[in-house]
Amino acid sequence: MGNYQVMNGQRYDRGILDAAREAMETGGRIAKHETPAITDEIYDGNNAVRTETEDRTVQYIYDHPDQFNFTPAARAKFEHDNRSAGAINGWKTRNANVTKHGEEDLKLQKGTASQLAARISQQS
Repeated sequence: MGNYQVMNGQRYDRGILDAAREAMETGGRIAKHETPAITDEIYDGNNAVRTETEDRTVQYIYDHPDQFNFTPAARAKFEHDNRSAGAINGWKTRNANVTKHGEEDLKLQKGTASQLAARISQQS
């Protein structure tokens, strides 16, 4: 099976995708308590250093909410645990995902997104 999955000519980390898919199977959305399993796959052996393939895979997860649908609390935890350009680039996709689940979720996420973006810019 291999460590990678190729889609549209791009290589993605199979372990990360499998962990995210497994989390989706438990209730149709990724819950907060399921995000550590995904994060563990992202940082599997190289500590706090992510490879280009791992970055691309995280971005793929952000860009495909139809396949990887997080609860608001899970998304906030996942982004907190995986601060990166991928998290910042995920805002547009994230807000589109939220519109399916009501305005209350959107208000929560906008506040969380603003707070996270401010923290990331302070660390730079």
